[in-house]
Amino acid sequence: MNKIKQLGLYICFDFIASAGAWLAFNQFRKTFIEAAKHGYDIPVVFDAKLILTLL
Repeated sequence: MNKIKQLGLYICFDFIASAGAWLAFNQFRKTFIEAAKHGYDIPVVFDAKLILTLL
């Protein structure tokens, strides 16, 4: 595999892994941390604001 293709795959999978970690962290924060702080369930909404934080 040439170096350019390998670098492209690395960057692509790095972005996918970091996006997945960010979404998991956001889900955990909304479900457990903020719900315990405010005393009621916070809905997790996958809107444009959340998608923009991935970029």
